[in-house]
Amino acid sequence: MGLSFIIGLNSLVQKMLSTNINADTSLAKSIEHLVACYNQGKFGQITDELAKSLEQFPNSPDLWNIAGGVATHFQNIPLAEECFRKVISLQPSNSVALFNLGNLLQQEGRFFEATKHYKSAIKINPKFANAYNNLGNVQKDLGLLSEAKSTFKKGLSIAPNHQSLIFNFAALLQHLQEAKQAIPLLKSLLSLDPENSKVLFHLGTAYQQLECFDLAQEAYQKMMSLGCQDPEVQFNVGCIFQSLNKREAAIEKFNTVIEMDPSHIPSRVNLGALYCDINEIVRAEACFKKAVSLGRKSLAVLKDQTSQFENNQQIQEIAPGYVEALNGLGMLHQKKGDLEGALSLHKEALLHGGENADSHHHLACVFYEMNNFDLAEHHHKKTLEIDSKYPNALNLLFLVYRKTSNWRGIFKLDTLLKNVGLSNDLISPWPMLAFEDNPANQKKRSKSQQRTERGKLNSVEFQNFSKKKHKDRKIKLGYFSSDFRD
Repeated sequence: MGLSFIIGLNSLVQKMLSTNINADTSLAKSIEHLVACYNQGKFGQITDELAKSLEQFPNSPDLWNIAGGVATHFQNIPLAEECFRKVISLQPSNSVALFNLGNLLQQEGRFFEATKHYKSAIKINPKFANAYNNLGNVQKDLGLLSEAKSTFKKGLSIAPNHQSLIFNFAALLQHLQEAKQAIPLLKSLLSLDPENSKVLFHLGTAYQQLECFDLAQEAYQKMMSLGCQDPEVQFNVGCIFQSLNKREAAIEKFNTVIEMDPSHIPSRVNLGALYCDINEIVRAEACFKKAVSLGRKSLAVLKDQTSQFENNQQIQEIAPGYVEALNGLGMLHQKKGDLEGALSLHKEALLHGGENADSHHHLACVFYEMNNFDLAEHHHKKTLEIDSKYPNALNLLFLVYRKTSNWRGIFKLDTLLKNVGLSNDLISPWPMLAFEDNPANQKKRSKSQQRTERGKLNSVEFQNFSKKKHKDRKIKLGYFSSDFRD
C-alpha cells in the first residue's frame, strides 16, 4: 500500500531539545539520534540502542513509537502493534501513535479497527491531513463511499495542497462515475508534476469514462513517451479501439497486453468478445477458457492463503475479469446448446461476482431455454432491480409473461417502461398482444384479424428493442487504478 509511518517528537520532547530546561538530556538526545537514524533508513543501527534506551526509560511514549516503526519495517506486525498500543496506554492523547496503529491495522486489512483509530487521531488533532487521507481510503475500501467523499473534502478544506488527498479524492470521484469533477483535480496535480505517470493514467481513464477518447489517448501516449511499459495502458487503449469499433486495432492491443502479461484476464475476455463479434467462435472460446482457467488458479491461491474468500470485491481485485470470463464462456455453451454447462458457469459467475445484472440476465436466458419460466422471471426481475434499463431484459421478461399467459404482468410492463423513460411507440404493442393472447378475448376478433396482427408482431418479436434504445452491450471491465496512500 505504500503506507508510511510517522515517527516524530512530541511537543514535550521538542521543548526539551530546544530549551534543555528541567529535561533529561540523555533521553532527549537518544530520541533525537534514533529519529535521525530512522529517517535515514539505518534500521540496523537502531535496534541495539533502542533496546538500551527502553531499559533506561521504559515509560517513554516516543521510544515505544519508534520501536513500533522499526518493528513494522522488519515485518514484525504483532510486536509493532504491541508497541503502538503501549504508546497509547502511556499517552492516550498521542495522535501520532493512534495514526500509526491505524496504519498498521489498515495494512493488515483490519479496516474497521483502523477507522476507529484514525477518527481518534483526528479528534485529538483536527488538522491531521494524513489521517483524513487514510481514513478516506479505508472508508472507500469498506464501500462507505459517501463517508469517504465527505472525509476527503474535509481533509482538503484543511490542507488544500495535500497531493495524496487530491489524488485519492479524484480516484474516488472516478469510482463514483463523477469523472468530470475528477479531471480538474488531476490537472492540478499535473501542473506540479507534468510527468507523473500515475496521475496521467487516471486522467486518461477519466477522459475515457466521459468518452473523450482523443484526450484519453493523448494522456496514454504521453505515458508511453515517458517510457511507461504498464500493460494496463495498452489495455485501456485497446478498450478505446473496441468502443470505436476498430476491431483489428483492438485485437492487436489486447494481444500486446497478453504478450506483456500472459496472466492478464481482462484482455483475454475482451479479445473473446471481439472474436464473438466477428463470429470466430473457436478463438473466442479459447480466450474465455484460458481466462476462466487463470481466474480459478488465482482464486485457488487466495483460498490457500486465507482459507476463505472475504468478499466479492476481494475476488475482483485478485482476478479482475474472471466473472466476465465465466459469463462469456457460458454464453458460448448456451449457443452450442449445452444448457447445463452454461447454467453451471453463470451460477459460478453469480457466486463470485455478487449481485450483478449480467449474471442474472444470462441465468434468466438459460432458464427460459430450459422452459423453467419461474426462474427465468425471477432472474429477469433481479436484473431489472439492479439496472432498470438493462438492454433486452424488459422484452425478454415480456416473452416469459407471454409464455406463461401472465397478461397482468404484461400490462404492468407498460408502466415500468414509462418509469424508466422509454418511448411509448415501443410499448404500445404489448397490451394489444396481451389482449389477443387472452382466451377470453379471442372471440372478439376474427380469425383473419388475429392471424394478421399476430404475424406482424411475431415478425418483429421485439428483438430490435434494445438496438433502438441502447448501444450493444459488450463485456466491459472497470478501469484499473492504484491509490496514493500515506
